[in-house]
Amino acid sequence: MLAGLVSNYLHDAVTAGATLLMHAPAGEFYLDETATTPLVLLAGGVGITPLMAMLEHQLGLG
Repeated sequence: MLAGLVSNYLHDAVTAGATLLMHAPAGEFYLDETATTPLVLLAGGVGITPLMAMLEHQLGLG
């Protein structure tokens, strides 16, 4: 979402113990596990955070 709408909502409105409805990843920034091309991960700053999870997942598949 634009302008940190979700981050601000989670910080300002959600309290401990709240139930949140979650969905599968959407958009174009996800790991395509059906791809047959080599995986290249390139990031800077905090952008590395989701890539680390993708890398750990791929390494776990061995």
